[in-house]
Amino acid sequence: MAILLVGTLILDLYQHTANGGERFDPPRTGLDHCAFRADSYADLEQWARWLDTKGVERSEIRETGGVGWMFDFVDPDGLQIEFLFLDQAKVSAMYTGGSVRIDA
Repeated sequence: MAILLVGTLILDLYQHTANGGERFDPPRTGLDHCAFRADSYADLEQWARWLDTKGVERSEIRETGGVGWMFDFVDPDGLQIEFLFLDQAKVSAMYTGGSVRIDA
């Protein structure tokens, strides 16, 4: 897995090893999930509460890789949707050789 930060865009690239080497085919199901960025942990909580008021089943907010928090749910078409907050200081420290401190 790789997380790429391009300005405010976050790309999470993941390879499924079950792929037999087939080329991507747009008409075939192939999108693993879609994620939206939250600006803060509080913003992430606000999105979760909003979905709760709409009766949307979702996961709990959970830590992700020591650099942020996320939750997910499934849309009516079965596509996994994520809301993700990445702590930019922790991400930067991870990729510049600095240490990342994770408080339990």
